[in-house]
Amino acid sequence: MSYVRRTREALAANLGVLDAYAHVSPYMLAQPVPPAIQVAYVEEVDYDAAMQRSSDEWTWIVQAFAGLLLDQAAQETLDSFLDPSGPTSIKAAIESDRTLGGIADDLRVRSADGYRVYTIAGVDVLGCQWMVDVLGTV
Repeated sequence: MSYVRRTREALAANLGVLDAYAHVSPYMLAQPVPPAIQVAYVEEVDYDAAMQRSSDEWTWIVQAFAGLLLDQAAQETLDSFLDPSGPTSIKAAIESDRTLGGIADDLRVRSADGYRVYTIAGVDVLGCQWMVDVLGTV
């Protein structure tokens, strides 16, 4: 199994603690039904970040869709996902195992871009994306 696939699935496993609040997928969903969280894609790879094949730094994008754009419940859900800690914090969930079960040297949630509007199947939904840096030796 590829390193990318193992990392994707490990990030989703960390997010699994949020299953009670949202559907979690290790892959992009064609038509996510909010609330949903997906490990969307690799934004950037910095190969050989340390020294000659000793480590690579991967920037992953994790997206969450909270609900209909103007729905108060969607805003409250997204607020709780954006919290830096607590039972519904996406940051805390991702960082709960910083080695991703031993396949990474370290990771950190670098940032979240705040509220965004996504159009899914012609419907505007409220969401956000997080940038996750994973340092690993492949």
